Amino acid sequence: MYPGILILHPDIAEGGMLKYRFDRTQGASLKAKSYNKGYQGFMFPWESAFSGQETCPTSAATGQLEQHITGDIAFAIKQYWDLTKDINWLKSEGFPVLYGISQFWASRVVKSGDLYEINGVIPPDEYAVNIDNSVFTNVVAGMALNFTVQCGALLNFSTPSQWTEIASNIKIPIDSKNNIHLEYDGYNGGTIKQADVVLLGFPLSYPMSEQMRYNDLEYYYPRTDPNGPAMTYSMHVVGFLELGMDDKATSIWPRAWANIKAPFDVWTETPTGGAVNFITGAGGFLQAVLFGYGGIRLEDTFLSFDPKLPPKVTYFKIRQVYYLGNDVDVSYNQTTVIVSVFSNGTPLYLQDSKGQRYQLDQPVVLNRGKFFLAAK
Repeated sequence: MYPGILILHPDIAEGGMLKYRFDRTQGASLKAKSYNKGYQGFMFPWESAFSGQETCPTSAATGQLEQHITGDIAFAIKQYWDLTKDINWLKSEGFPVLYGISQFWASRVVKSGDLYEINGVIPPDEYAVNIDNSVFTNVVAGMALNFTVQCGALLNFSTPSQWTEIASNIKIPIDSKNNIHLEYDGYNGGTIKQADVVLLGFPLSYPMSEQMRYNDLEYYYPRTDPNGPAMTYSMHVVGFLELGMDDKATSIWPRAWANIKAPFDVWTETPTGGAVNFITGAGGFLQAVLFGYGGIRLEDTFLSFDPKLPPKVTYFKIRQVYYLGNDVDVSYNQTTVIVSVFSNGTPLYLQDSKGQRYQLDQPVVLNRGKFFLAAK
């Protein structure tokens, strides 16, 4: 849900979603201490309400073990920083939360030889319970530590040197024979509940070769429970579009919105029912639209687009994408893209796939293809 809200309504992303976490760090601190294992800092609950303390039923292992949520929050903070470069917010709200999150991960890892491990977790694939070294969990933990160190340097705030060591040496399970990321230590190719490993490519943009990105998508797609949550297929649509495999994405696309139920187009968790109104599924669908067919990617120093048309669509327009204080409209058809920038934020320039730069004091017309926006 967060990525789509972030780029279209950053005021809600910050004032509602991130502020919610900042205001409830006491609950996250209490949760870390509740394990009686020496965990420090902020360990955010899997299910949270008014108090900020864990509200997941004790009968569900997710409340105790699905700990990647803490890393997910750090990644959300990073995305807001990349979108806004709001240094005052980073100093007053973003960094204090990041620091507590990194304290948690540094106390949570266990050193094994030259590597650091995180054992006894549930990954995004909730069929896997109490497993070791979830690749997604370890990646978001490492990203949180690295980003906290970077922000500390920016703010002239010292951070423990061990954090960089942990981030650089956290275990990332790999199947070298199949050239894929293993979902966790000992994963044997069994059925998974939902998108997990494929999230490394998007939204995390974790560095890997195009071949490994393709291998992850192809390997885990047939191993995903067809009766699982709809957002899985949205992530595969995004991934195959990113790799230029538009026909493959088109074949999966209907599954990204198969959980919409008549007569009111209410989302259910699975194709046959389950939780309603399941806004996580709706959020996945919006990501497929914006980040799949819109091709939007938010990086450290630029915002890029790779616009493509969904099946049976002849014209597409994305309005008021926020970037560095500007509102950006992108409209396109099969051949042409028009980019317009409004408001008075940080001055931007546009660069197309051939390296040509354009000023944005008036709408820019391009041949449809990749381009990016960056601060002058």
